[in-house]
Amino acid sequence: MKIFYCNIQDFPSDTTSLLQRLPQSQRSKINSFLRPEDKLRCLGGRLLLTHCFGADYDSRVFYNTYGKPFIKDGLCFNLSHSGDYVVLALSARAVGVDIQYHEEGDYISLSRIAFHVSEQQYLKSCRPLKETFYSLWSLKESYMKAVGMGFSMPSSSFSISLTENGPQFDTDTGYTPLLIPFYPEYSLAVCLKGGAENVEVENVQF
Repeated sequence: MKIFYCNIQDFPSDTTSLLQRLPQSQRSKINSFLRPEDKLRCLGGRLLLTHCFGADYDSRVFYNTYGKPFIKDGLCFNLSHSGDYVVLALSARAVGVDIQYHEEGDYISLSRIAFHVSEQQYLKSCRPLKETFYSLWSLKESYMKAVGMGFSMPSSSFSISLTENGPQFDTDTGYTPLLIPFYPEYSLAVCLKGGAENVEVENVQF
């Protein structure tokens, strides 16, 4: 499995040359965003897809019932973005990826909404609280994306434990969750159908 990522702060202030690498349909979608940072994140995602699948990838992308994109008869992929980073996970097996910037918040209250009861109890006893919350959240969302359901799957319907041997589901799901070392103030997680495999991480410069 490979994880490709880019930092939108590395993009030139004038992104015209980057936009010209993409088909008009994708340029129009990027320009439909109102906030500059949203445009850059969308641009980063489209550039990573082009890097992995070629400029004509758009014509080969389909969507499942829940809106998860996939390429028919091709490698599985998944995108995520948060803060300054956009990431794309690529695997021969079903995969989900999630990156989270560590924003300040009332993590205990948020856990009551989004976490399984066992995770809520675990979080109360853990320090550092912020890092633990985002580790769990990124792992949970990566699983929801890997199975192709996203937020159609209640995030409180399953639980993950952070153990000395790495994250583990508390019941057998047929998927493997992984935390990937990344930059400070970010949590990066992937979830892969079947067993674990080696993960390569590559910073792509555009």
